[in-house]
This record gives sequence, C-alpha cells and structure tokens, in this order.
Amino acid sequence: MDKLLFVLLSIFSIVSIKAQDDFTCIDKFIKGIKQESSFLSPPTINIYCHQTLNIICNTENRVTTINIDSKNSTFVLDNSYLNCFSKLENFRLTNFVLDDKIFYSPIASQSLNSFTVANLQMSTFSLSQLNKLNMSTLKMDFIDTTVVSPITLQYLQNIHKSITITKQSDYIKYINNGEQIKLPLIYISSLSIPDLSNIEIDTLQLTVPGISGGFNSSSFVNFKTFEKVRNLIYESGSNKYPIEIHSLTKNIMESIEMTLILSVQLTTALDFSMFTSLKTLKFSRSSYFFYNSNIPIVSYPQSLEEFDFKFNSLINFPDLSIIKSPSVVLIGNNFTSIINPFQSNIIKQLDLSNNPTITNSIDDSYCKTIVILANNSMNGILPDCIKCHLSDSTIASWYIGNNYDLTPLIDCSSIIPKMKISNGNTYLFGSNLGFLSSSIKSTPSINFILDTPSSSFYSPQYKTSTLFNISFTSSGSNKQYTVSNDPFYPTPKSITFLSTLQVEFIGQFFTYDKSLVNITIDSVDCIPIQVDFYRVLCNLSSATQHNSNIPVTIKIDNLSSSLKLNSNSIGVVNPFENCKDGCNRGGSCNFETVKCECDQNHYGDTCENNAIQCQDPTCGGGIGICDKTNGQCDCGLLYTGNSCELPAHWVSSIEPPNESGGIVLLNGYFGNQHTDLSVLIGGQSCSISTSSPPTISNITCSIGPGTGIKNITVIQNTVSWFSKSMFQYYNENYLCPSDCSNHGTCNSKTGICSCSGDWSGFDCSSKSNQQTNTTIDNGSLILNNQDTIYSISIYKLIEIDLSGNIVKEFNFSNTLSWDKSIVNDQTTNSKIIKYNKQINYDVTLSISTNITLTFEEVNQTGERTFAGINFQLEKGSVKLTISIINYPYKSYLNSLQLLLKSNTTNNGNTGCGDDNDTNLEKSQSQNSQLDYITIKKVDKVLKGRFINRVISDNRSTFISSSINQSQSSPNEVIVTFDLPHCTKECLLDPDFSVLVDPDFSNSCGTSSSRKWVIPVAVVVSVVGALVLALIVVMVYKKNRINIQIRLKTIREK
Repeated sequence: MDKLLFVLLSIFSIVSIKAQDDFTCIDKFIKGIKQESSFLSPPTINIYCHQTLNIICNTENRVTTINIDSKNSTFVLDNSYLNCFSKLENFRLTNFVLDDKIFYSPIASQSLNSFTVANLQMSTFSLSQLNKLNMSTLKMDFIDTTVVSPITLQYLQNIHKSITITKQSDYIKYINNGEQIKLPLIYISSLSIPDLSNIEIDTLQLTVPGISGGFNSSSFVNFKTFEKVRNLIYESGSNKYPIEIHSLTKNIMESIEMTLILSVQLTTALDFSMFTSLKTLKFSRSSYFFYNSNIPIVSYPQSLEEFDFKFNSLINFPDLSIIKSPSVVLIGNNFTSIINPFQSNIIKQLDLSNNPTITNSIDDSYCKTIVILANNSMNGILPDCIKCHLSDSTIASWYIGNNYDLTPLIDCSSIIPKMKISNGNTYLFGSNLGFLSSSIKSTPSINFILDTPSSSFYSPQYKTSTLFNISFTSSGSNKQYTVSNDPFYPTPKSITFLSTLQVEFIGQFFTYDKSLVNITIDSVDCIPIQVDFYRVLCNLSSATQHNSNIPVTIKIDNLSSSLKLNSNSIGVVNPFENCKDGCNRGGSCNFETVKCECDQNHYGDTCENNAIQCQDPTCGGGIGICDKTNGQCDCGLLYTGNSCELPAHWVSSIEPPNESGGIVLLNGYFGNQHTDLSVLIGGQSCSISTSSPPTISNITCSIGPGTGIKNITVIQNTVSWFSKSMFQYYNENYLCPSDCSNHGTCNSKTGICSCSGDWSGFDCSSKSNQQTNTTIDNGSLILNNQDTIYSISIYKLIEIDLSGNIVKEFNFSNTLSWDKSIVNDQTTNSKIIKYNKQINYDVTLSISTNITLTFEEVNQTGERTFAGINFQLEKGSVKLTISIINYPYKSYLNSLQLLLKSNTTNNGNTGCGDDNDTNLEKSQSQNSQLDYITIKKVDKVLKGRFINRVISDNRSTFISSSINQSQSSPNEVIVTFDLPHCTKECLLDPDFSVLVDPDFSNSCGTSSSRKWVIPVAVVVSVVGALVLALIVVMVYKKNRINIQIRLKTIREK
C-alpha cells in the first residue's frame, strides 16, 4: 500500500512540476507583453488557464492555445518562447515583433498545429529558415513597412494544411529553387505569376494587381508551369486573360475559379477541353469577360460537374446545348429573356435567379431540369411539372419574386409513375414526378436518387421483382400509386361491358399512362379514358360484330395478353383465370388455354427455369435452334458445332470385305466438304480410295485383313462420327447350329439350315406343332400352348447418344390405345390386322411419330429372301413387321434401339414337377449370322433365332443385338436390337416358328418332359435418309405378324 501511494505521489509530483514549468513560461510571456492587468493577481497557472479564452490548457494545466495581443512594442518574440511550451498546439499573436531567427532551430512542441501572427511590427524579416517548421497551418501578416525577404517555396514543404504569408496592402516575392515538392493550400499575393515547375499544389489561391500596381505582365508565361496545380483560385486586375493556361495539355486541374477585370471583350473563344479532370469552372464579377457578347467558351471538358457564370452582366442568353455540366449557375446577369425550348440533355440544375430583366416564362421543356427562377420579373403560367409540386416549400422558393401564381395544383392528374429494373438499379420514371427524392414515400421503403428531374429517379435497392405503393408529398396529395419494378403482362380478372361502347377491365399490372395502353375488342379499337394499376376504362370506336367468343387483346407498352369474351351483354361480368404462378414472370399467360408462353429467357410449363443462352443465339443464322436447357445449338442432322458452322456426317450402312480385307463401301450422308477425311475401323486405318473419291452419300476405302465385329470412326472437317460394333468382316464359310441335327442341309454362306421332311427349327431338331392357340390383341401376340402362355410385343423404341445415354424413349405398354383395321390380301390369301398410333415426339416443334403394327397370317408355305438370305416360312406362321418412317433424330450422332419383350406365364397347374422357374440360355458368336436363345419354363421350351442383318437405306448391313433376362421379373426376356443411323428406312425381318420336340409326350413321364420348341429367326434391315421404316417379321407356326411404325414430321409439310 505504501509503495502504491509513493507511485501516485510521484506521478502527481511530475505533473505538478510540468504544470509549474508552463506557469513559469506563461507568466514570463504575459509580463513581457505587458498584459498582467488582464489577469487576477497574484497569478497562478489556474488563473492563466481558466480566467479567459485567451489561454487554453488541457486537463493537466498544460498550455495548448495562446491567442493574445501585445501591448509592448519593444517586446521581441524569439525561439525560446516557442520552445518553452512543450504541449502548445495553437499560437495566435497580434501586434508582435518576431525575432528574425525565430525559426532557425526546431520548435520543441511536437504538437504545434497552427502558428498565426497578424499585424507583425518589424522593419525587416527573413523567412529563409521556414523549412524548420513542421505544422498544419502557418499564417503570417506583416505591416506594409516590413521588408520581407523573398520566400523560397521549397521552404514551405513541411506545412501540411494551409500557408498564408501576406503584407497588408503590398506583395511578397516567391522563389522556386527547382526541388520537387508538394504543398497544401497556399495563398500567394504577388507582383508576378510564380514559377511552379516541379511543385505540386493542392489548392493555389493567387492574387495579382493590375499593371499600374507594379504587376510584371511578362510573368504570365509561368502559367505554363501550373501542370501540377489541382485547384486554382485566380483573382487579377491585370486587364488580361491568362491565355497561357490553355497550353497545359497535361495537367491535374480539378477546379478553376477566376475573377478578372478586363476593359475589352476577348478576341477569341476559349477551349477548356484539355482539362480532362476539371470538375468545377467558375467565373464571377469579371467585367467584359465575353466573346461576341456571349460566354467566351466554345468547348467544355466532359468531366465538368459545375459551371458558374455569375454577376458578369451578360445580356445574351447563352446556348445551353454546348455547356457540358450537370449544374449551371447564371445568377446576377442581365438577360432580357429566356430561350425556349430548353436545349440541353446534360444540365440537371439551372440557376437563373437574380436576373431582374427577364420577363418571359419557361415552357414544358424545362421540366427535365431543376430550374431556379427566384427574384426575376417573369410572367405567365408555370408548367404542370412545377405546379404539381408547389406544396413543397423548397420547390416554391425557387420561383418567388416573380409574377407567378404559386398556388399548388392539388390532385395533379398528370403525375404518371412507372418502374423498372435496369443495370442493377430500380428506376422510378414517368412524367411530373417532382424534383426532390426526399418527397417520394414508398411502401416498402426505398431511398431514391435523382436521375433526371421530374422524370427519373433510381435506387440500388430492390433488384428483384417488388410491388410498391408510391406517394409524392410535394404534390400536397395523399394519393397512392401502385407500381411494379418488374413490368408484367396485363392480367385481367374480369371484363364487363358497361354500355354498348364502354368496357371496364378489372385486374392488375395495368398502367397510369394512357399512351401505353392499346386495346382491341373484336378488331375494334377501345380508346382508354381512365387508367391505373388495377383498372382500365375504355370506349369502343364502334360496336362489336360478335356477341360471344369475342377476341380481346390488351397491350401495355410491349407486354400483351390475348383472351376471348363469352359475352358482350351489358353488365355481364366475364371472369378470367391467370396461369399458375403467373408464369413466374418468365413469359405471358394464354388466357384461353391457361398455359404459359415463355419468353426467350425462360422455359418450363410455368416458365420457372432460367434459359441458358447459346454462344451464338442465332445458331448459324437460323440453321439450328438454341436449346435453352443446356445453352447449346440444336443444329439438326446436317450441321454441328457451337454455331452450327460445321457440316455433319454419318454412316447408315456398310458393305464390308471378307476376312482377307479389301474394299469397304460406307453409305450415309457425308456432305460436299471432305477436309482431312479419315476412316478408322477397329483401330485399323481404312485408306481412302483415290479412284473413287468420296461423294455426298458414299465413301470408298481399303482395309487390311481381319475377323469379327469392329467399331468405326469417320473424321472430316474436324468433326468425328463414331458407331460401336457396326462393322463385321464377311465370312465366306458360316457353320450351321448343331450341323442341322442330321435332319437338313447347311448353307455355309448364310449358316442357315434347310430342314428335310417334317423336321423344323433353326437346327432341324424339332417337329411341327399344331396345338398352339394364337391371339392378336391391341398390338400384342399371345401364344397359349396348353398350360404355358408366351406373349411377344414391342417394348420400347429408344434414341441414344454416342455415350449410350437415353435422349428419347417411347414405351409401348399394354394400356396404349391403338386404332385397329382388318383387311384380306387376295394375292396371298392372308388376313392382315393393323394397329396404328400417332405419338408426339416434340410438342413444341409439332413433331409426331406414327406407329403401325401389321399382323399377317400366312396360309401357304414358301421361300422368303431377306438381306440376301433365303429362308422358309411355313403355312400357319404369323409374320410381324415394324416400320418407323422419318425418325427426327436429336443429333446426327444418335442412333436407335428397338426392344422386344417376351413374357412366360403358367395357365393353371402343370402337374409336371415343381420347377416353375424360367431359364434363359443364349448363344452369340462373331463368326455367325445368327444368335440363338432358349427359354424354358415347366418343361416348355421357347427357342429363338436372330439374323444379324438389317437393310439400311436400301442396303444390307450388320447390326448387333443383346438378349437379357429381367432381374426384377425372371419370367421376362428383353431382346435389344442396335440399329444404325437410318434416315430413309430401317427394315427388320425376324421369323418365329412354334414347333414340338420329338420326345414330346402328352403326359408327364420318365422318358421326357413335354417340351414345346419355338425357334425364332430375326432379320433386321435399315434404309436411309429422310424416311425410317423399321419392319420386324416374326414367324410362328400358325401365325404371321406384321408391325409398322411410321414417324411423321409435321414441320416438313
């Protein structure tokens, strides 16, 4: 405790000692200038600090400010007094004599900010040591008789804020030693223009006398050294304009203010365009500062923000169109009249007050600026843009002192507000909106900034769609205006004929601006007479021709809605329903269908998705269409690239060589341009033929030996096309399955058996069967063989891209409704059943797919040929044909997959064991033209054969297929055919036959189960460019089935 007390006493003692030091200094100073009588006696530090405002101390009684006059003409203030006060901040003295060496040594107080001495009483004084000073403000005023040595400007560089060194009615000379320095605000009163080379000055206030006062006119050349003067205030009586300042092609000048005394007008107009940073340009009380009796400026800088030409006695009203400044002040001149109309798109505020010689008035063109006309002699009627807002005292004060009627116009009908979002701001725009952003009140609250007087305000707030209630307090009315910052299509809730010719629209998103409303009813114009956000009342120019189903279009600016009236009976309300979610402001509502019609920036049922714009929105000038879901051009089938700039190509069929290699013929579409053409087959280059150059539909090339199935790639014009497993070397010696089971002859060129006697099946291992019941219903084939039921139908048609992703998918379910027709073919004596269905491919582009399934019952056995392969269809077979015409691929790289589905079920109890599982066996080989499947269920067997050929563009070509048992439904088998890019016709020709195993027994026994054998041969062909017909031929014992799928492109009609 004693130690703490000792520390506190020590601190107090130090503070007391310091305060005592300041008392000694101030007491000596006060007595020296003989000002003792101004203070109580005996003086103390408290008395000095608190008795008057002449001496100010801090909380520790340390002197910080001295502001005092001297009464002792012999007292000389030297450096010892400045160094006596270590906390001195401001020193202001009057009628003092300074020691000539007062600044020769640094000042002790590091906090000295201001040193001001006025009416300095000495005969001579040298300022050569001013560089010792380090403070914010220096102000020294000498009496005229003091001889002040020239001041070197570089000595002032440690003064941070302002410098003023003057003589009461005389001038001081300044010297530049060439050192590069920066100076703050400096006031110079001199007999010459100083040389400011290498000196950067924030603000220069320069005053020079007339020539009669000793001014050195040759120093005008020094204006060329003002390159680094930021702000210039120039006052001159020299009877000359400093034209030399216009030589400053490089400068940092931001402000120029001049007061000039001239005896004659200028002989040339002035160009200020070289002052590219100039914001303020002012000329005031400058006699004869004219050119041809007009403002003597021909060109203004684009950076200008304020131009003043005040009290210059100008008579001719200036051409405002050349003044490039938002603020123009022309007060105190002698204009005789104002020129109408207003001639500027730049001036936002024009002050013409205190021109008492103006007697005429302004017209409506002055509404786009704030025009101040106070204290003139003007007559007439103010425009509505002003009269509507005279309830505001500030606005009314702009027009006092004239002969105007300043009675406010209450309930001003010419106030028309509108809103929009633009460049990240919300704009309030329209007519007669006032001049003060403070007078605009809004719910929700928003702070506006003036953009264009009377017509436009903006705010960075509310960058998303918002509904506002706006009022204008300067109008003297409480009227509320409902406005949206995101204009929306007009949304009528009801339309009513109030009379034969007068119609009322109730709804929202209308307008207060009649000029934006365009309404037609039954093709008759309806002229708006009353409008606001929620209501439009209009008069028809003539009566409507119809009494119901009357077409109506209401357009507000560039947004419109179309609908139809049920009735034009007087007083009958026609209600309307808006689209869901108002189309999310991404389009307009079709009030007839109550469906959205999206704009170019949105898509979706309710326009809920933002569109992704393509790199080239025109997609090659209309060659393609921009897909807004991914921002990529849909170039159709003939072009590709970001802008559909590259020709596309594809292969629809291939004529391969045998396994020894040789000529390959590619058929398809290849265009007329074949730059850098190359063909790659299974990693082996196929050399382009020079004797048979490529054409628009063929490419001929040569390839080396090989076997099996290969991928193929065709590259030209930097565009690559690829197809998986499309090429197969031709095998001249195919093996038949099971060597035809010794019951037939093998055709080694095709690998197909020709069975003898009553043997049948793909391997001649089965007997004909007459016990299968066939049902054709709603596009499906059902085979009922005792207790086992097989059904075969088209399952899916899928469009896939290069990566195997699904682009488009058509499902053929049992619930699909078909149009059915039956005809009898007299030539073949066959019954033909057709099922037809049109399915939409693209609703937006009106593209549809027409599918026809044709079932033909074959009544006589005969040979058939498909893709160069001969085979036999037996009497009682059913032939199935599937045709797809003119399939509209999404891309030239896409292809099709056709899926067939076989279901196997039990029809009651078999009594032949417990094995009810369906088992699938498949045999697929690259050295065969056939693929085989065997489906077993409860000792019943369904065997299938698929020929791997398709006719594409009237040419035979290889296709691959896959056979899979469903994981979720084991009784279901899916056969998938990979079709080439067919553009004219794809033709598949499979055949199915129902046979019986030779070991068949009518009852369950030990020698054999009951086995029903259904050998299936499938032949597929594809044919090429604009029509795609896919025909699948399935042959069953007792039945023949023909299915046609026909795709129709509406847009080609």
